Amino acid sequence: MYRLAYFVFTWALKSIATVRLGLFCTLALYLIQEIAQIVIDSDTTSYPYRIYDCI
Repeated sequence: MYRLAYFVFTWALKSIATVRLGLFCTLALYLIQEIAQIVIDSDTTSYPYRIYDCI
């Protein structure tokens, strides 16, 4: 009985850790994509507009 409880407990801890790691990785990838998109947008699309603003 104790062995079963220990197995379930360790499995729950491992699965929680895996889920948290997966969520963290997903969030990190999402943030990297957002930042990259902002950098790309600021480099390509708004740069000509800045030139036109100066003119």
